Amino acid sequence: MKAPPCDSIARCFFVNQKVRDVRIEDSIQYDEFWSFVYAKHKATEAGKVERLPEVAGSVWTFVVLDTTSKLLLSWVVRKYRNSVSAIALFKDLRNRIEETSMHRHTICTDKLEAYQIARIEYSGTQ
Repeated sequence: MKAPPCDSIARCFFVNQKVRDVRIEDSIQYDEFWSFVYAKHKATEAGKVERLPEVAGSVWTFVVLDTTSKLLLSWVVRKYRNSVSAIALFKDLRNRIEETSMHRHTICTDKLEAYQIARIEYSGTQ
């Protein structure tokens, strides 16, 4: 199966369609990284952003990887590094992996408290 051309929107749709019912054999890794859209946060606070001020500034990309295959299972981009963002990641992940895999894998994280809160709130387990 060939991926679509290097158009990021087309790739997002492709991954959204094809990464479904994935079986997790071992463990998955949750992680997040900071970046910015259009301008850094300091410029948005100073009112120096003329284009896209509502989306410009700091963003956090939350990702989930299958540690065995290195497949990117899920990702969300949010303004804040908090449990609300982590819950959005959990909801998206639940749609991508097999139901039997949802509770039978080891989770690797950087111990961000938001993941623990999200897991308890979203799945009802500790």
